Amino acid sequence: MIAIQKFRYPQDLGKVPGRAPRGGYLYAVRYHEGPIKIGRTVDPRRRVGQHSTRGAAFGYHPAEGCLSPAHANYQSNERALIVYAKENGISEVGEFFRGLSIIGIAEFMASLTYDPAADAAGKVSLDELLVADPFMQRFAATVAEFFGRQPDGSYIVRYSNHVLGQVAESLIRHEFDQRADHDVKDAARRLGEALCSTA
Repeated sequence: MIAIQKFRYPQDLGKVPGRAPRGGYLYAVRYHEGPIKIGRTVDPRRRVGQHSTRGAAFGYHPAEGCLSPAHANYQSNERALIVYAKENGISEVGEFFRGLSIIGIAEFMASLTYDPAADAAGKVSLDELLVADPFMQRFAATVAEFFGRQPDGSYIVRYSNHVLGQVAESLIRHEFDQRADHDVKDAARRLGEALCSTA
């Protein structure tokens, strides 16, 4: 399961990461007065810091928060987080909610799927590619052998999206020929999407 960072105001703000070199984050901030603000950002340190000043203008003072790892699909994950907040909390103005807890939000964030964000050169860390799904970790060695490790520890993908999809399914079938067909196709789809995002 993905690790979600929790932080307290103001003592932990120095531990909050700055601008992501790639991808973005989900975050939530709980105010002493009760409401929780949820959202997404590419610069968590700047964003969560802004809540100290912006919240004060409305009489709100931040107490604690949580932050996801940087990932490629942070925009779609934010939509899922908002749906969760609306179904389990009381909506106020914008993305402010009452009736939620940081612990509950962090648990929901951890349940989401996290796609690794590739850099401009199309490189993706194998660890980043596989960390979001324990099932994928089982054929890490096969993926590493197929793509070839670079000196900096990354793997470079030089294939079209169509070929990547075929590669993903072939790799999984090679490793898991005993698995049900729908499991293989689902795993291939998820691996293919992650690989295609780097092509």
